[in-house]
Amino acid sequence: MLEPLDKLKAALVQFRAKYETYKPDLSTKDGEAVARANRKELVTLRTSTDKAYEQINGPLLAIQRDARALKKLITDEVIKYETPLDEAIKALEAEREAEKKRKEEAERQRLLAIRQKMADIAAIRVAHVRSTSAEIEAAIEALGAQDISEADFGDFSEDARGVRQRALEELKGLSDAAFAREQAELRAAEERAAEDQRRRDEAARLAAERAELDRQRAVLAAAPVAAAEEA
Repeated sequence: MLEPLDKLKAALVQFRAKYETYKPDLSTKDGEAVARANRKELVTLRTSTDKAYEQINGPLLAIQRDARALKKLITDEVIKYETPLDEAIKALEAEREAEKKRKEEAERQRLLAIRQKMADIAAIRVAHVRSTSAEIEAAIEALGAQDISEADFGDFSEDARGVRQRALEELKGLSDAAFAREQAELRAAEERAAEDQRRRDEAARLAAERAELDRQRAVLAAAPVAAAEEA
């Protein structure tokens, strides 16, 4: 395919030998004539090279043009079938990714709900710090009856049971303390009531004594008057 240029390339060997050390002598007519002839020879080689290139490149350009057209034809046809398939696969991938995120969010919410339930159990003690022993006992009964199942707590069921057990123990301590406080308050109230009764009884006794004394004084005061009247 490159034969025309290869032939001209072979001529370079002779040209190198001829022109490598060539010094044009333009001081004489013969030297000028030689220089002009040499220039023409070089120009001829250069223009012949251009023509040889066009001879070779022309068909190549046509091949490239035809190749581009064929490439476009094939590409357009392939894209026509590839595009809907690619879009369907990408839609499937997007749906799978969305489903994955939905599951991840659902799992996150499930874990949050479990942690909240466990926190609520642990917080029962705080809610009953000032409750009565009866109220605390009712809370103990309700908490003890609470179902700690995998349906509600999943893999955290054992942890939840541990939290409940600690809460029950804390509530029992609160109940005992509340009962002791209530008993002390009851004894104090009974003692106050007894003291109040003692004071009332003492006041009544003193009042009765004063009344009797007043009666006796009245009797003594009336005796001389009655005697005088009889005389």
